[in-house]
Amino acid sequence: MINAVIDWLLECFGDEIRTIHELKTWPANFEPLLAKTKRAEVRRNDRDFQTGDWLLLREWDPATQTYTGRQAFREITHIQPGGAFGLPEDLCVLSVA
Repeated sequence: MINAVIDWLLECFGDEIRTIHELKTWPANFEPLLAKTKRAEVRRNDRDFQTGDWLLLREWDPATQTYTGRQAFREITHIQPGGAFGLPEDLCVLSVA
């Protein structure tokens, strides 16, 4: 299922997409992401995130250690790297639309 969604996204947006990062998201963070009240992700900066990349956020249930099947796509619109404003060096804040 995930590969079909990624194929569709690439077909629709083609050259506009540099990279798609697939990430686990716990339910407490996933719900406001779906409602679009949460517009940022704090993540370990270990994937060479770039403005214009897309996130495939898959809801993960830590109690059952399984994916719930819900997912969302968000585009990275801004990156605040770590090392400033009290943010540890190894983290970043990804603004998403």
